[in-house]
Amino acid sequence: MESKTRIVGIVINEHNEILLQQGYGYEELRTPGGKIDENESELECLKREFLEEMYVEVIGAERF
Repeated sequence: MESKTRIVGIVINEHNEILLQQGYGYEELRTPGGKIDENESELECLKREFLEEMYVEVIGAERF
């Protein structure tokens, strides 16, 4: 079985609230993110997934 790395992002606003999304067809809330495409960096993946899923442009990111 092939394993793939999943990248997720956590957005915390000035009120210490965390941005979550409800996956299409799911009841659970989750952090935005997804699997890295071939030849894509972790940051490129994060930017693409946020744009695709949340219509939000990532302009800065920190890695933890």
